[in-house]
Amino acid sequence: MSNKSIFEYQDDDLLTPGVFGAAIGGRTEGTLAVWRSTGRYAIPYIKSGSNVLYRAKSGKDYLLSRTQVQTPSRYGEEQVR
Repeated sequence: MSNKSIFEYQDDDLLTPGVFGAAIGGRTEGTLAVWRSTGRYAIPYIKSGSNVLYRAKSGKDYLLSRTQVQTPSRYGEEQVR
């Protein structure tokens, strides 16, 4: 398995679920399998027989889509009673 970030790969690099999962923040192959089967996250993948591959660009797009500017905070909000 690799310790590389997904952003260190070329967009068209094909990655196994283990390498892909590690590169997008330590997700396991099992987690990715659940995401594929439930459609929780629509990360495109290539399926050939029983083999699954991901393009590095799919991981980059996934992470960028999860980017947040600010976490909502309740501090400073006036309480309504």
